[in-house]
Amino acid sequence: MTVILRPRAVRKATRAATPAFETQEIDLKWCLFAQDRSSWLECGAGDTLQNLESLCVGQWLELRSAPRKEIRSASVSVTRTGERAWHVQGVLTEEWDDIPELADTLGVLLCEQIAAQDGPLVCDERDEGDEGDEGLSTHRTFLAAYNSRHGTAFKAVMDESTFRSAVSFSAMACAPGVDLEVSRRVRGDVDRLICALSALEDELLACAKERWTDLEP
Repeated sequence: MTVILRPRAVRKATRAATPAFETQEIDLKWCLFAQDRSSWLECGAGDTLQNLESLCVGQWLELRSAPRKEIRSASVSVTRTGERAWHVQGVLTEEWDDIPELADTLGVLLCEQIAAQDGPLVCDERDEGDEGDEGLSTHRTFLAAYNSRHGTAFKAVMDESTFRSAVSFSAMACAPGVDLEVSRRVRGDVDRLICALSALEDELLACAKERWTDLEP
């Protein structure tokens, strides 16, 4: 009979490589991921930093962040792939207002608003013409009259379905907004890791700003 001996050290190493299926909910108040350790500590997320530092190679930790002072959220998994190596994967989201509030913020007058206040209005496709186009002139004349009558400052008239189709929607929030799917490799200690997480939020903000600019009339 052949006996195979398995050293304890080998069995222990195998157990250490088992992923840690944990989820940490964090609220850093003003941001998804602060880039300095002191901000995490001030907001009571010191345990999360310790858990990240204690991860063994192959283990991962899910971070969910939704700062109460912002309209952003994130759900990312952080896997330790080496002594000073990490893999970050997940989704960051910025949620916007509902369609009526969003249009109002951008200065877009929806035909549905006009129908409710001034009777029906048919938006002529010629409104998109050149400077001298009769339709565009009529469009501007109507806006000037409407704004004067209601004390508003709308810059464009648009059908709600047309406006809605132009708006970016977040699949995570099921509402107007922006999703940013991320997958990044990070090298360094935990301080370097949280800097990389903070940089992902900067990417989300840049993406949201670009989508917002595309909406402006």
